[in-house]
Amino acid sequence: MHRPSLLTLGPLLLVGLFFVSFTVLVSSYPVFALLKNELLPGPGHVSLTGALWWQLFARSGSGSLLDPSSGTFSLAHSWASLDPWLLLPGVLLVPAGFAVARLRPIGLALLIQVVMMCRGGYLPFAYVIALLPFAALLIAGACDLLWARGRSWRAAPLVAAATAAVLVVPAWATSLYDQSKTGGSANSRAATRWVIDHIPHDAVVVTDGYIWMDLKLAGFTKPVWLWKLDTDPEVMQKYLPAGVASVDYVVMTDQAESTLATLPTLRNGIAGSTVVARFGEILVRKVGG
Repeated sequence: MHRPSLLTLGPLLLVGLFFVSFTVLVSSYPVFALLKNELLPGPGHVSLTGALWWQLFARSGSGSLLDPSSGTFSLAHSWASLDPWLLLPGVLLVPAGFAVARLRPIGLALLIQVVMMCRGGYLPFAYVIALLPFAALLIAGACDLLWARGRSWRAAPLVAAATAAVLVVPAWATSLYDQSKTGGSANSRAATRWVIDHIPHDAVVVTDGYIWMDLKLAGFTKPVWLWKLDTDPEVMQKYLPAGVASVDYVVMTDQAESTLATLPTLRNGIAGSTVVARFGEILVRKVGG
């Protein structure tokens, strides 16, 4: 009897392990929400299904990629400016991917993600992370296909490799070196240290997700993540019973108008605040004077 080899079982075991791990990880969210009575919408609490609905359908959109004045277009432009060597060639190779059967799923996956950017919904900054692997696979697949077709087609992959060696590799090396020498979180850490040293630990401090955890670890009893304002009844009742009058400080960068429109307590707090410290783009505002 023929026995499956390790080479045959290996990929199957990896796929099985992935799906088991994925299922356990994803199912932990609804289980945890169910235990906290936060799975379904109801009075006096947030819910997992309500948050998903808001993220997918109710959140303010970033605009369409086809609109040069939209936030989506601006964000996509920043991605291309940061690294045009992987994303743009991958997108341009989508039609070629559809012409080759084994590259068609990759081309389809990349095309769907690009089309989603044109629908006008909210576009997170990290969206590009899902685009890059498929762009890389399309580029590698196209080069492999041309190389396999014989000598007359091998010039294109060689030219691409030479271009990468001359232009892409030095650009990537320079960018990575510069980023390794830049303290991207220096302002956030400095702002956090100032808050810890100068603000009472029982003050209501509204901040972003980066500083929030540091304040909790430092012993602050009432730090509030900005997205909890006006969206989480429990947080509003516990920490902000008087609304904006309960807020003592706001520590964060300037927020977009679309964000402030959905968080009136934050908007009113910023409007009635005074900047007492600045760390780069991060402002420490004292509310009510």
